[in-house]
This record gives sequence, structure tokens and C-alpha cells, in this order.
Amino acid sequence: MQKLGFGMMRLPMPDPKEQNRVDEAQVCAMVDRFLERGYTYFDTAYMYHGGESENVVRRTLVERHPRERFLLADKMPLFHFRPEDTEEEQAALFQEQLDKCGVTYFDYYLLHSVTAAGYEIARRLRTFEFLAEQKAQGRIRRLGFSFHDKADVLDRILTEHPEVEFVQLQLNYLDWEDERVQSRKCYETVRRHGKQVVVMEPVKGGRLARLPQEAAELLAAMAELHLVKKLDLELETGSISAYVVHENWAFVPFMQFARCLQEKSDAFYLAWDDHDTPEMTRSPDSSLYGRLTQKNVEDAGDRQHTLSTKGETR
Repeated sequence: MQKLGFGMMRLPMPDPKEQNRVDEAQVCAMVDRFLERGYTYFDTAYMYHGGESENVVRRTLVERHPRERFLLADKMPLFHFRPEDTEEEQAALFQEQLDKCGVTYFDYYLLHSVTAAGYEIARRLRTFEFLAEQKAQGRIRRLGFSFHDKADVLDRILTEHPEVEFVQLQLNYLDWEDERVQSRKCYETVRRHGKQVVVMEPVKGGRLARLPQEAAELLAAMAELHLVKKLDLELETGSISAYVVHENWAFVPFMQFARCLQEKSDAFYLAWDDHDTPEMTRSPDSSLYGRLTQKNVEDAGDRQHTLSTKGETR
């Protein structure tokens, strides 16, 4: 799998107040551009765009490109189920997702936004067992989950379910040592269990896209210490500096505008395909990470628009 994925959560809309109306002509152009670059991974979910994202995937991707050209990821929304719902409702929802996407199988399938509470829902509905059955029938190729809780919860789940092949984590430099998110601890837990990592929130919902001066200086200092790799990129929309954090991470940012996809796909094409990325051989200096504070993120957010995530879960 290539290092960059296409998230179908924040797509261009004629009216931002109508989440279930998407500018599909623009999405078609974005999908085509993404595939032309050689990328293949598309990520959707049952709840994205008011339940319309999977239909958009069918119309803009599945019905327009051969199935072997792309990899498709979808997710089981544990938080969607009510206490009275049964395994039959879960099975019906999975079939609905296949039908909405217009496919007979998912390349990657995740339990969506797993927490300690969500894990108990999965235990009650036997979600892991159900999805293992779907995989055995060829309707899922690879099984994983996205995670939003503490590292000890993650360790328990991976210990009890060694069949899981990958975990999607919120990873960016700000959350790396954040005790609420525990990005580093969760990442180390996943690697200790020998699973692959898919990254969400690499730019924290857009708030890290434009760095304030202090944060830029600190990342430049980290590049000097070979903790990250700095690439100065010349794109059609201007010059940017990209920091490659780790060679083993696959990123799935959400593509809201054609320019956003252009910059991200070009940057990753240059960073991952045209450059040798040295493996990080030592842990990042915690004092440097500590100085990249929440205030830096707030300052960055003031300098660009912040994408709304109300009512959406990654």
C-alpha cells in the first residue's frame, strides 16, 4: 500500500450546512488525480457526510474505475448501535455498506472509533467474531480498528484479538506526548504486538497545516538532529516545507478541496517515492516535543481556517 490515503470525510460541498450534499464533479476530478499519482487507498465510513459518503464513493470511484485499481476501507460504527440492537442488525448494516459502496468486498475494514466503552459494545455484539466470518468468506481482505483511548485499553484489545492486522491511530507531533491522546504509547503498543499502523489526524484537522514561527523553528531543529526529515517542496500553489516523521506510517488525511489533494499528493509523491527516508534510530527529544505546545496550535489555527468536525468521528 502507498503511504498516502484519500479520506472521504471532509469533501467539497456546495453548502457547508448541508453535509449530505457533496460536489461530486470536483470529487471525481480529485479521485482521478489521486489515482493518476499512483495512490490507491480510499477511506470512508457509515456516518461520514450524514451517511452519504459511501454513496459518493460508489458514484465517484467504484462506478468509474476498475475494482483492481483501488483499495477501499470502510468501518463498523459501534457507536451507532442501541442497547436493544442485535447481531442481526449488525449483519444488515454491513451488507448495507457493501451495497452503498457498490462492491462485493472491502480491502480494509475497521471497527470504528474503538474506546473502552465501544469495545464492550463489540463484545456484546460479537463484532470481532462476525467480521472474522466475513473475512473467511472473502468479503473483507484485512481487518483492523481505529482507536481513541489509552494505551492500556489498546493493549488489552490486541492481546485478546491477535487476529487484528492493523490499527488506525491519531498521530501527529503535538499529540505524541499528550497524556489524553497517548499517541506515542499507543504507537509503541501497536508495534509491540507486531501490527501495522495507519495514521489519522496527521495535521490535526488542519490546525497544523500552517505552523507558527516557534513550532517551525523547533521542527527545523529536530531535522538537524535527524529526528525528522525536512523536504523543501515547490508545488504549483507555492513553496512549502514538509517534515517526514517516520517511514513506517501510512497517512489518511481528509481531502476537502482539489488544491488540498494536489498539495498533499504532490508532497507525498516527492517525500516517499523520490527520496530515501532514513529510519528513525532514536526516540524524539521529549523536551522538543514538549515545547510544541497547544498555544502553538491555537496560533496556527488563527492563521488559517479550521475544518469543522462536529458530529463526525474518524
